[in-house]
Amino acid sequence: MCTWYPYEIEDGERSGIVLWAGCAEPRGPGDRVCAAADGRTIPVFPDTGSAGRWLESALGAPLEVLSEEDDHPLDLEEITEWLDGRGDEPGDGDLVDGWNFIDDLVRGLGRTAELPAGEAVDDTYLLLFDEGTEAFGGDDHDRMRRTLRTGTAMWREAAVPWTEPGGGAPVSRTAR
Repeated sequence: MCTWYPYEIEDGERSGIVLWAGCAEPRGPGDRVCAAADGRTIPVFPDTGSAGRWLESALGAPLEVLSEEDDHPLDLEEITEWLDGRGDEPGDGDLVDGWNFIDDLVRGLGRTAELPAGEAVDDTYLLLFDEGTEAFGGDDHDRMRRTLRTGTAMWREAAVPWTEPGGGAPVSRTAR
């Protein structure tokens, strides 16, 4: 059984709320970002209320609202600017959050094979998570940048603004 949460993403015109599923089953689908029925797009909602109405209508599931302490947006724009050489490296916590979001995004889109993978990538993630970028050596920065660059490109291809029905909704109302 999955529990659905709103997750605020900051990324210029793609900013808004996505639906994130926390799934506890050992053999279940895993944590993921909710894709539309087409499997290629991620609905981006203007607010938590519209995200909750869509979730209830599409899946018959309630939206769990996070406490203010646990609710913080992910600034993908900051990460992308850094990847493009236009900004400073984000903090370790923001990089971990970005990497986690990208893992859940590709799982939701069914595109996990497109991300860099393997033991070295896993080791880089664990090093980032446990000790931060200061502990990086060798190719760790390059592995992290490749993963984040690939994932943010997928996000930018898949993110679609959602509007209420009757307002020309570009996204199917049925989720996977």
